[in-house]
Amino acid sequence: DIKQLLKQDSIESKEGYPFRFGKGIKVDIDFFSDASIYSKGDTTFYYYEIKSPSAFSINLIFDHFKLNNNSYLNIYNSDQSFFYGAITSKDIPQNGIFWTDLIKGDHIILELIEIGKSNSDKNQLHISSVVHGYQNVFVTPNNYGDSYSCNIDIVCPQGASWGKEADAVTMLLLDAATRWCSGSLLNNTAKDFKGYLLTAFHCIDFNGDGTLSSSEKTDVNNWLFRFKYQSPTCGGGDGTSYITFNGANFRAAYQQSDFALLELLTTPTISNCVTYAGWSRSSTAASTGAGIHHPKGDVKKISFDNDPLTSNSSQINWVGGTVSPVNTHWVVDFDQGTAQGGSSGSPIFDQNHRIVGQLHGGADGCAPIIKYYGRFDVSWTGGGTNDTRLSNWLDPINSGLTSLDTEYPVSITSTSSTCSSATYQVSIPSGVSVTWSVTGSGLSISGSNTANPVTVNGPGTGILNASITSACGNTDISKAITVGLQTLSVSSYV
Repeated sequence: DIKQLLKQDSIESKEGYPFRFGKGIKVDIDFFSDASIYSKGDTTFYYYEIKSPSAFSINLIFDHFKLNNNSYLNIYNSDQSFFYGAITSKDIPQNGIFWTDLIKGDHIILELIEIGKSNSDKNQLHISSVVHGYQNVFVTPNNYGDSYSCNIDIVCPQGASWGKEADAVTMLLLDAATRWCSGSLLNNTAKDFKGYLLTAFHCIDFNGDGTLSSSEKTDVNNWLFRFKYQSPTCGGGDGTSYITFNGANFRAAYQQSDFALLELLTTPTISNCVTYAGWSRSSTAASTGAGIHHPKGDVKKISFDNDPLTSNSSQINWVGGTVSPVNTHWVVDFDQGTAQGGSSGSPIFDQNHRIVGQLHGGADGCAPIIKYYGRFDVSWTGGGTNDTRLSNWLDPINSGLTSLDTEYPVSITSTSSTCSSATYQVSIPSGVSVTWSVTGSGLSISGSNTANPVTVNGPGTGILNASITSACGNTDISKAITVGLQTLSVSSYV
């Protein structure tokens, strides 16, 4: 009953619930029992079709998902205009539960290809839920789906200086694969690029009672996280490519500042074209604000408040019954763009491009419009325990730092040194290359400048630069270095 679902969605949007795009339908599909089978040589092809008439999209929940190393799964729509895959054994969470991302259309085909036979490691695919997408989250030029046309694509001129931060922002598929929120990867003081992800408390709190049950916390184990989903051109419509990760662990949450911190089960790397966002835990209000988000499941957008943020001077009473105390949220009065359902949990950045909060909610409509973001500095200490604060997760080395900058998930480390030389390396996956350069008196690179590790001759001090080349383009990182024994001038002694 689509009309009834839309009526309920209208009520829920006022109560601050995450945006719902689909309705899950319980099924009992044993793929290998029901699929059509074809063989050619030593390769076996399995095909299974699913139709859900009038759906804008279909996505699936597998409660048993196991693939051997000889097999991979593709999913595509009937006209083959939308392709999802290939899914291999490396993509399967340890719990064997797998959520697919959305496949456009109301008729999809699952294709499993098995090369050779593996008697010792049998494939298992069982579908427990098919999600009928009754809201159109796919957009084309001049057709914005359910998101407002005043939203600004991140690739538009207004977002030109925010690309690095935008690569940390993700869309979250949650609540039995029927709802969207937003979130962002976070840097930490150890700079070890753990997959810490900031989103909103209310994205986990499905019943809206202001507390988290053990089941709500463990539900995040099966969430899906979509990165790099953005229009290729300003106002150009839907994204043509993106990358998704399955599953996370709950780490911390605090209702008063509406934050939740998760840790992804798979850690994104430089080859995934993502960054880890910087943050500030200053209690001083930012002089300007920029919000990066996914409204109504749409491609990535950016919104701007050109004036100083303010702290909420009065209690915020949410329609669902929860309360946000005084001075727990930043009040953002957007001058351009907006935020909507699906934007919940998205970051607000200050004038220094550092996260200072995540979206809770606010009035509906286009700028000028007021939104409320849970304050990062309040979440830092939270409720005073490890599972209610950010501090012990984001400052594991107890550095006391009050801010960090956004970084790509790669760093330069020293591997060895002598009296006249030192070697350095970057940890990069296959398919990613590095080119080194060095500046500074007395310093030079020994041998190839594309070797990893690389040897720098000295003695001297200067800057070592690594230009990382991946499918995402070029990324430059630098490190101040001192190589070899240095000359010490002594003018006097006693």
